[in-house]
Amino acid sequence: MAITINVRYTGTGGQARAFAREMASSGTVSMIREEPGNLRYEYYVSLEDPETVLLVDSWTGQDALDAHHASPMMERIARLRDQYDLHMSVERFRASPTTPLTRDSSDGDRIYVLSAGQGLQMARDGGMAWRI
Repeated sequence: MAITINVRYTGTGGQARAFAREMASSGTVSMIREEPGNLRYEYYVSLEDPETVLLVDSWTGQDALDAHHASPMMERIARLRDQYDLHMSVERFRASPTTPLTRDSSDGDRIYVLSAGQGLQMARDGGMAWRI
């Protein structure tokens, strides 16, 4: 079952962007992308909040993610996060070919992937729904 983790790093004075740049320039991002089971490891900058950077981190399954979390890479990431005084928020998404993509969250949101050609539906508590 594929797992995607969205991590929002927030700081002040451009620290989140500096963190992401150092992750890339030090080769850490490239090394993570080469780990067995990594599908995606990309940083994005928010247009609405210049102090926030989004990491989209995808893995083939829990075993690959656990191996990554047990690697020395995580110590380096934690040191850099502390060095840049960043705060994190995390969302976790799971998907398999036979089940919908769901987001683990405490606020009741769920995201469903419909079959090919039907698009994406996002349903939230309160009865609101969107189709894309």
